[in-house]
Amino acid sequence: MEINLIISGGFVRHLGISLPSFYYELASVLLNLAFALSNTSNSLVSSMGSYEIGTEAERRAGDGKLSSAADTLCRASGIFEFLSKEIIPKWEKHHREGIAHLRASRPPELSREATGGLAQLMLADAERLAIRRLLSRSAMDRHTNPGAGLPKSHPSPALLAKLELNVHQLYSSAKDAFKLASGASEIASSLRNYVSEGRQVALGRGYKWLALEAGEQASQNGEAIGWLGLAREAMKAVCSGSLLAVRNGSLKNDWARKKGKVEQELEEIDKFLKAYEQLNRTVTFEPIPPEATLLTRVPGGRAALSMKTYTMPSPLIKDFGSYTNPSVLDWADSDDEDLPSSSREPEQAYC
Repeated sequence: MEINLIISGGFVRHLGISLPSFYYELASVLLNLAFALSNTSNSLVSSMGSYEIGTEAERRAGDGKLSSAADTLCRASGIFEFLSKEIIPKWEKHHREGIAHLRASRPPELSREATGGLAQLMLADAERLAIRRLLSRSAMDRHTNPGAGLPKSHPSPALLAKLELNVHQLYSSAKDAFKLASGASEIASSLRNYVSEGRQVALGRGYKWLALEAGEQASQNGEAIGWLGLAREAMKAVCSGSLLAVRNGSLKNDWARKKGKVEQELEEIDKFLKAYEQLNRTVTFEPIPPEATLLTRVPGGRAALSMKTYTMPSPLIKDFGSYTNPSVLDWADSDDEDLPSSSREPEQAYC
């Protein structure tokens, strides 16, 4: 599993924006801070490669880096949530020309819905890193001693299923939020595709782990075959559909690499499916539940991480000495409505 740069080519394409106000400047700074945290996490993960197949020391070091990258994404998620719940609503309330004008003129990435969707997206990416870290020990053991079945160090398939299903829900929330965002048509297709692909892959993995829970832990081969069928359908929808269509330009190699990872998932699903079908034909002879029946048994998701609540830093108070105009300080503490208009000018910058 790899977290890829989601802001490649820009979140949106739009011309220069002119919205002189305090809230626009504040929102832009926080937006760029959150994007920077996301890209920092991505760069860290991209530099690691397949660290799970190295030595034990390399694996432990890689786990530490994954934890740091996931923590960074949780911070980014908290900033996007702060924008969506606190800053942008205040901006809409105090905008001089009304909320309709603001929604028509601001960048679409500075809407409540878009930033709320980005908060869910960052958290989903962080959860994916947490799952990868959880699997690192068993991945190393499987690479060292390949064979049928799961190694003893493997986490509970039931737990992994719930974690993946939670990732699916987070991506679904992000996808829905982007659809509701004002100027949604301007949101870059690379971002929309990233969310759709992540959502579908997480669903397929969730079904796969439910299959292994049934087959490996409960010896219910018929149910395992049914879950693997659902997992295969979910992965095939990603691999053969428009989600992973060939792109032109600098993103082409990235998409090809992601398609390769999905195909690896399909190979693993097919391997288990073949083994369970063979066992069921010759030994257990269990009925395979219908898809509709299985879908009623899908458990709720379970979160591994949570977004880190963002708090605005305290204002910097500095003594400017002789360079401070006393009248400015007097104005700042005054409620006098009769002050000259030139003295009240800074107030308009906060609207």
